[in-house]
Amino acid sequence: MKTWAFHCEANYGHKFSFCSALLHLINGDDDLAMTELKKSIELAKKYNYVLEEAIANEWIAKIWTNRNEEAYSRLHIIEAKYAYEKWGCKNKAVQLEESYSFLKNRNFVLDQSLGRTDVKQTINNETH
Repeated sequence: MKTWAFHCEANYGHKFSFCSALLHLINGDDDLAMTELKKSIELAKKYNYVLEEAIANEWIAKIWTNRNEEAYSRLHIIEAKYAYEKWGCKNKAVQLEESYSFLKNRNFVLDQSLGRTDVKQTINNETH
């Protein structure tokens, strides 16, 4: 896969980075895994692989959670939820809402003008 990623980054770059990240996790190297997951997310966004972007965001959130970095974990869970919804996998987005209660109280909207996944949060039932 490394050769394919080198010769065709658009199709295989994010996949190779993701697989590398999982191998680093298996070997106990969370720092290298995090680097590879970030690269996987970047390439998935660049070449519009929305599902793979969602999956990588979910994995990176797990690493942040294990490090007790909830703010970073939440950011990646929000990105994962948005990507699953964009890809059309509403059941997975609902599953994330059931697993992460903070998602239930928010509505996430894409800012298309930025050309990437950016999350804007608005609180439902605003009373102000």
